[in-house]
Amino acid sequence: MLKRNYFGTLALCVLAAVFAIGLFQIFRIRLVAGDLYPEWSSLRSDPDGTRVLFDSLAATGRVVTARKYKTLAQSPERSATILFLGYSPNSLVNASSSDLDRFEQSARAGNRLVFAMNPGQWSGPPKQEADSALAKKWGVAIDRVPGNADDDIELYFAKAANWTPDVTEKSRSVVIERAFGSGSIVLTASSDVFANQNLAADR
Repeated sequence: MLKRNYFGTLALCVLAAVFAIGLFQIFRIRLVAGDLYPEWSSLRSDPDGTRVLFDSLAATGRVVTARKYKTLAQSPERSATILFLGYSPNSLVNASSSDLDRFEQSARAGNRLVFAMNPGQWSGPPKQEADSALAKKWGVAIDRVPGNADDDIELYFAKAANWTPDVTEKSRSVVIERAFGSGSIVLTASSDVFANQNLAADR
């Protein structure tokens, strides 16, 4: 009886060890690929990440790259380019006046802030009031390119008063920029150009 219990306990221990090793391997594979991190993360090496961009810039030896884990208010950057990739267009549409003030303050410190939208997070569409902070302070309105399916949403800037259209597609502004002090803010309608799959294809 004791011998039977011994072998039963041993078998359970072996199964538990195999299960733990399997979980560890799955976790390690996912950690290497980076898909444990959010889409557009520079820690992701899979097609939906932006690690190719991060590593490529670092490899030039002419650019200091760093991942940002703090808010703008907590950040000491000066004369830097700060990328906000996969930014929710709904968040920008609903941004408060104080939110936009913080972005402007960072730009006036000499930084270039790049907000690259994630069209997949476009929902509603969100109601864009004429007296919203985005409309009143920045003169910007975002809209969806008509005719595309819901799984292939494309955005553009329907209004961009006092902004410079850096890139247009079919007469629609998809990248706009505006100077604030010694810096600037860039709004781009999509983050796709920064994705691993697109940068790797362009190599």
